[in-house]
This record gives sequence, C-alpha cells and structure tokens, in this order.
Amino acid sequence: MIQYNGQNGIKEVHYDGHDIKYVYGGCSSDLVWQYNPPVATDKLAYTTSSGDTYTIPCNSSSTLTLLELIKDMDEHGIPLDPYYNYEITDLVVGNCVRTIDNNCFADMWAVTSITIPSSVVTIGYDAFKATAISAITIPNSVTSIGAYALAYCSGLTSMVLPDSVTSVDNYCFVNCSGITSVDIGTGITSIGAYAFMGCNNITNMTIRATTPPTIAQGTFGDETTYSIYVPAESVSAYQSAWSNYASRIRAIA
Repeated sequence: MIQYNGQNGIKEVHYDGHDIKYVYGGCSSDLVWQYNPPVATDKLAYTTSSGDTYTIPCNSSSTLTLLELIKDMDEHGIPLDPYYNYEITDLVVGNCVRTIDNNCFADMWAVTSITIPSSVVTIGYDAFKATAISAITIPNSVTSIGAYALAYCSGLTSMVLPDSVTSVDNYCFVNCSGITSVDIGTGITSIGAYAFMGCNNITNMTIRATTPPTIAQGTFGDETTYSIYVPAESVSAYQSAWSNYASRIRAIA
C-alpha cells in the first residue's frame, strides 16, 4: 500500500491492473492506494493424444516459442519430432502471451483445437501451418498475421479477421481448400501475394475496409472467380485500385 494525502473525501483507491475502483471513506486525510495485480495464467496448456495435459508457466518473455515447447515436451518424455508431432491435439495460449512466434506449432497435424487470448498482438509466420484445426477465432487484438501462418489448414471452413488486423502476409492461407467464406474487418491495409491461393471453394469474400488495402500478385488466386464484396461507397475505389479483380467486386448488401 502507498499512503498519500487524500483529496475530495476519497479514502482508498484499488487498482487490479485493469480497473481503478474508488472507495469513498468520509473525511480521512489519508488516501490509500492498493494494487492487486492480475493473476497470470499459464503461457500454454497443451493436451496430448493420450489425454494428458501439460502447462508452460508465464515467464519474463511475452513471446511463445517453439523452443519452449520442445523443452517442455522433452521434460515430460513426449516423443520429439517438432515439425511432424503427432502427440499434441489441443492448444490453449495463456493471456501473458503477446506474440506467437514463427513456426511455433507448424506441421503439428494432430492439433485440432487452438484457443488464442485477447492479449495476442502478433501471429508469426508458419505459426499454425498444416494443423488439423477446423475453426479458429482470431481475437480483436491481433494486428498482423505472418506468411504461411495458417497455410495448408484444409479443415478450416471459414475465416473471420477482426477489425484490429491491419496486415496479412504472403501465402497466409494458401491451400486452405476447405474455406468457403472469408470476412475481413475494417482495419486491413495490406494483403500479401498469393494469400488465398488454392482456396478454390470460397464462395463469399467480404472486405469491410472503406479504403482498398494494398494487394500483390495473385492475392486471391488467379484461378478463382468468386465475387469480392466491399462497402457500397467504395466499389469504384476498389475497382480502380484492383483492376485485375474489377469485374468481381460487388457492394455489400
């Protein structure tokens, strides 16, 4: 506790790391500050095919790395083949993580479930490449998604990118052949080359940014013909900026 000369009849202030709560205590001249830090969760909890669950505790780094996972698996005697690991099925990322590092869970094709907290800002390249997930929720805190981050996840059927996402890197969703709908939020400013190449079953692509994001060669795959829905007031701007896709641009109903 920190004591401070009180003002305006406030006697105590409690701060839990997120919210400040004022407790009025009459005419006391002492103001008491009480800080209750939020309880940190595990950095990662993961479940193996045998049903065992293991955790990696939060530490001084807010980046979750493949090396941490390998070290933890080794300590538990889990067979190590980090690029083709058949043991891990479920992943729950803790809220002390801000960055999911490059290659963190790449090619762990037994993974069917991933939970990402709203603390995460960056998803690195190859982060979840070639996993067996059928759905993933990107929280409205993530700003960038790296190259190949969700590539070859053929079990995905839809993808929603929240308004917080500003950039999607090259080949991000390449060959996600099961995706039928994509909804990209208002904050997007760039979509990389071949980001959706091989996503041949998309029937509904919606982009909600009023200013057309920059795109690159083959962003939506040259072999696709699906319509791209954008804000009605921005149809002309999109058609001008994306001349290769101009005939496919439609107004969001």
